[in-house]
Formats: sequence, structure tokens, C-alpha cells
Amino acid sequence: MNRITNFILSPTRLVKHLVLYTLHLLYKFSICNCFHLIGIKLGAHVAIKGTYISRNVTIDKHTKLFQSSVIGNTYVGESCEIIDSEVHGKIHINDSSQILSSKLCGTINIGKESLINGANINGDFTCKEHLRIFGPQVNISGNVDIGRYSSISGPNFDIFSRINKVKIGSFCSIARNVSFQEYSHYTNKLSTYFINQHLFGQSIDKDINSKGDIVVENDVWIGAHSVILSGAHISTGAIIAANSVVNCYVPPYSIVGGSPAKIIRYRFDTDVIDTLLRLEWWNWSKEEIHKHKDIFNLDFSKPDNINILKSTFPV
Repeated sequence: MNRITNFILSPTRLVKHLVLYTLHLLYKFSICNCFHLIGIKLGAHVAIKGTYISRNVTIDKHTKLFQSSVIGNTYVGESCEIIDSEVHGKIHINDSSQILSSKLCGTINIGKESLINGANINGDFTCKEHLRIFGPQVNISGNVDIGRYSSISGPNFDIFSRINKVKIGSFCSIARNVSFQEYSHYTNKLSTYFINQHLFGQSIDKDINSKGDIVVENDVWIGAHSVILSGAHISTGAIIAANSVVNCYVPPYSIVGGSPAKIIRYRFDTDVIDTLLRLEWWNWSKEEIHKHKDIFNLDFSKPDNINILKSTFPV
């Protein structure tokens, strides 16, 4: 009874509870832009509904946040959408990006005009502009870097990285049910079981090893149900056939398949491959790509088209 009396008679506590309740209503119904009072900065025409926002968050203009939570030192750029998602950690989401039905947790930088749909991303993740992730059931963890205009398709896409890095270049196409496994069990110890983690209460780091980074260069197509293991290096222009296991170096513009993957054939003759590698078109600006859009529809199995390529881009 005394506690109730003390609360009722304490003006300071009463005011504090009223302020907190008022702020809760502001969050819930987005009545007005008073968020800067508690360390939140909102740009003009920001729409918020059913979303919790913590301190040290900046939301740029024309952005929508619906049924989500944004917690941590986070910046959300102009004209973004965060819907049915959780954004927790040190997050930077660049302009015109969409985060839909996803969870971002860690130190994460999303390039402009990207779409993350149905993904769970946890760790140190960076992607450049116009990444496309189509879930559901896309799981990415660890130290991962993805270039611009690459596309990842679910369901059941995984990247598991803990010791070394997974780096995927630009304009890559990765099909459903693909796994990147950067670490594995020890084979030269008494047991392959994660005994340090499960029995001794120690870090899993004592139970796993890695053969190095996984590197996927540019314009690579990885077919469905493939597995990419630690130490793999897939060069520019390569194609990984469906149901392959890759654990080694894959040359530029080769087609590989099998378990372990072996070279089936090369996509082009050596002179065409050399010309394409010199072009480095994947580094061109969007405007430059549009300027030379005709070459992307040439059939290089025909000698005349090879000559067109060489005359357009002489050595």
C-alpha cells in the first residue's frame, strides 16, 4: 500500500511515466516527428507504422518502416523500405533499398538499390549496389562481401563463414539450394565431433578448420544444389554445373561439374577469353554498359561476332 501511495504522491515519477507513455504512443501511431528528443533523427515524409526505433538511428527522407524494429547505430537512406524486418547492430542501408521479411544483425552495409527479401544476415556483411536476394530461407553468416548487381535465389541458400572470408564479385547469378561452407571438421584429430563445443564448453573455433577464403570473381553462374568449400576460387565467367562440389581453382570462362568439380569444357576460344578479360566490362558504369548493350546479345560461337567484338574493342 505504501508503494502505491508513494507512486501516486511522487510528481517526478508520475511525470516520467507520462512522458514514456507519450513517447510509446508516438512510436506506435507516428503522431509527430518528435523522435530527435531521444536521439533519433527523421527526414521529411518518413512513414512509420508498428515499428520500434532505438537511440542513435537516422532515417532519411521518403523512407517507410512498417512492422519492424531498428535497434543500434543505424542509418537508413533516402526512399528505402523496411517491412516486417529486424535491423539490429551497426547497420548502413543506402538509398532506395528494400529490406523485406528479413533480419540484419551485426556490422552490415547494404549498397543502394538493393533488395533483401526473406534473408537472415548475421555478422560482418557488405554488398555493393543493386544486390538481389530472393528468399525464403536465405542464411548468411560471418565475413561476407558481395559485389554489385549480383543475384542470389532461395530457398535454402546458405553462406557459413567463421575463420576466413567469402567474397563474391559483381554480376554473379547463384541458384537455389547452394551452400558456401568456409569451415569444416578436423580430420586429423581423435574425433571429428565438435567435442570442445558440446562437451567441454569451449569455443567451436577449436573444432573447426579452413583451407582459406572462398573467392568467386565476376559474371559467375552457380547452378542449383552446388556446394562451394573453403579454399575454392572460381574465376570470372565460369559456370558451375548443378549438383557440383567445388574445392579448388576454377579457370576463367570454364564450365565445371561433378564432385569434386572438374573442367568439362571452356565457353570460348582463348582469344575471346583474353579479349573479355581485358574488357573488364563488369567494372563499367551503368551508363557504359547501356552504351555497349549490343555486344551482350552477340553469339560468340559465330566468328563474325567475335570479329565485331575485337573491332569494337581493339587491343
